[in-house]
Amino acid sequence: MADEFFLLPDRVFDGTSVREATAVGVIGSTISRMLPASDVPPAAVCHRLDGGTLTPGLIDAHVHMCPWMVFGLIAAGVTTVRDTGNDVDEVRRLLDRLGPDVPRPH
Repeated sequence: MADEFFLLPDRVFDGTSVREATAVGVIGSTISRMLPASDVPPAAVCHRLDGGTLTPGLIDAHVHMCPWMVFGLIAAGVTTVRDTGNDVDEVRRLLDRLGPDVPRPH
């Protein structure tokens, strides 16, 4: 597959169970497949995540979003938020002021 790389953590939690010796293929920013680590093509680009557990992104369904929270949310594995008390357009403007390379929960 074009531009596919593989993440090789010690464990993968797929939302239901924990798997060991599992590789996760990624194309761009999309997970393309999961397969036994032993089945990764020999010439593939691999990123070892020794000691790590790869999990799906977490969702915080009740946030009063402030720009300073972005880094803490991402560090905690939160990739999606539902802002329950702010003008979302104003929060987006504040996040934009942090710069284009700052990750944004969506």
